[in-house]
Amino acid sequence: MQLGMIGLGRMGGNMTKRLEQGGHDVRTYDPGVDSTASTLAELRDQLDAPRRRFPVAALRVAEVRSAATGKRRRGASTSSTSASPAASGGSRSATA
Repeated sequence: MQLGMIGLGRMGGNMTKRLEQGGHDVRTYDPGVDSTASTLAELRDQLDAPRRRFPVAALRVAEVRSAATGKRRRGASTSSTSASPAASGGSRSATA
């Protein structure tokens, strides 16, 4: 499978490595590090048509919605904060 990755920071860089290890053809764009493309247009041209987009931000929106309703999606993980309220600047306590 051919994929395009925009942003090669901690998350994007690790995702790219794992996808490549899995045999996928990954093309990349990040102006701050070595990439296969120097512009978004160049990245687009490196990918075969038809192209589909899947923004990672959509995953975060689903997380926020499920947190707001109190419902967890199957397979979703939770995290807790171990910092004291004084360290975080607030007076709320984290509950599991």
